[in-house]
Amino acid sequence: MFPKVVKQIAIIGPRETHPEWAASSSFRKIPSNNITQTTKNKNKMDNTVEQTLMHHLTAFGNNNLDEILKDYTDESVIMTPTGSIKGLTEIREFFKDFFAVIPTGSSFTMKQKTIVGNVAYIFWASESSSTKILAGTDTFVFEDNKIKYHTVADYRM
Repeated sequence: MFPKVVKQIAIIGPRETHPEWAASSSFRKIPSNNITQTTKNKNKMDNTVEQTLMHHLTAFGNNNLDEILKDYTDESVIMTPTGSIKGLTEIREFFKDFFAVIPTGSSFTMKQKTIVGNVAYIFWASESSSTKILAGTDTFVFEDNKIKYHTVADYRM
């Protein structure tokens, strides 16, 4: 059973940039009991992971393919329920397809964000004019400030 969650929603605007998200976004306004860290004081690796994750989420919210690809390398792998995707060319196509499902202007609710060492986990929901995602989950493994492995799955209506 999932923990009780206080909803925080971000409305992703048309091609807007969100520099303030790093400090005040709905991506970060998660109930404190749903945020887990290895220690109360973040270590350097957690800060780097947090920065890279926030860059990724901001680029995703802006549907910005060029920015999102900066978080990956040709060796990066995304694993989904339908198979694995490797390399920047395939990752670009994956996000092009995903942006069609969650376009700019969609609502996004971050339900949980957990960072332990070089691994980040998020649990979320989203709704656009064409699709309602009741539950989505991503796990990221970071190496050298890049996403090396990324799992993603969602339940759509």
